[in-house]
Amino acid sequence: MDTTEMRELLQGYGGELGWSGSANRDQVVGHLMGRDAALSTMVNEYVADGTDQDADHLMTVIPEQAWQNAQGYAWRGGASLALEDGPSDFGDGPTDRAGRKAAGPGRGEV
Repeated sequence: MDTTEMRELLQGYGGELGWSGSANRDQVVGHLMGRDAALSTMVNEYVADGTDQDADHLMTVIPEQAWQNAQGYAWRGGASLALEDGPSDFGDGPTDRAGRKAAGPGRGEV
């Protein structure tokens, strides 16, 4: 089951709750307990104690990491460029404030 399906499932189960004003985390976890253990565990671990206004609010407080953990994926952090993919003048040595190569011993001389 992918993240989209899990989100839809939680949204559907959340819609089954009365939400008459709000529901607390224990009510949501209890409702999910017999339906989906992974979702129940995720809500229990990532949603703070207190009340939520509706299922949409519940969805906004669950981080992306939680969805990946529930699927058994290891969190690898946000997407970023590999070091070699980005332009860099680092190997050219230090420069002065004007961007010119700095002169002197230990300043880029080999």
